[in-house]
Amino acid sequence: MAKIELTCDECGRSFLRLRGEHNRNQKIGRRTFCSLTCSGKVNEKNLGPKKTRGKIENLVLGKPTDEYSPFRYFLKNVRARHKKKGWETDLTLPFLKELWETQKGICPITGWRMVLPQTSTEWSKTPVSPRHASLDRIEAGKPYKVGNVRYVSLIANLAKYTFSDDDVRVFAEAVIRHKT
Repeated sequence: MAKIELTCDECGRSFLRLRGEHNRNQKIGRRTFCSLTCSGKVNEKNLGPKKTRGKIENLVLGKPTDEYSPFRYFLKNVRARHKKKGWETDLTLPFLKELWETQKGICPITGWRMVLPQTSTEWSKTPVSPRHASLDRIEAGKPYKVGNVRYVSLIANLAKYTFSDDDVRVFAEAVIRHKT
C-alpha cells in the first residue's frame, strides 16, 4: 500500500504513514502524530498529571484506597464476564458495599465470616482461601444484577457452580456422614 506524507500535530515534523492507516484514523477522529512520544505529550496535556488521572472523587489525598476499593475487583470481573456474553449489569460500587454490609461479611451457605481483600492487587497476592468472598449469582443462568447476587464463601460458590443451595447442603451432609 502507498505511503503519504503527513505533518505531526504536536511537533510539526513531516513523516510518512501508510495511506490506509491514515484514512482509518481520520474516520474515527484520531489526530496525527509522528511518534508515540508526541502522542504521549498531547495526551499528558489533556489528561493532566498521572497522579490525577481517573476517577479520584472517592479517593482520600495521600491514601491509595477508598471505601469502595474492596469491591472494585468484583465489579471489574462482572463487567468483563458480561461483555463476553453481551449482557448488561446494574451493579455499582455503592451497591456492592451495601450488600457486603447487609450480609455482615457472613456466607449464607456456610455461616462463615468471609475474607475480603482490601484492594484488587491484594486479591492476586493473597493465597486462595475457602473463606474468600465470592460474588454469587442466585440464579446461575441470569446476569449479575441487583436482586440476583450475594456474597458467598469461595468454596461454597465453587461447589454451587451449577447446583442449588439445597444440593450443596445435601452434599455437605453426606460428606459429614461419610467422614472416616
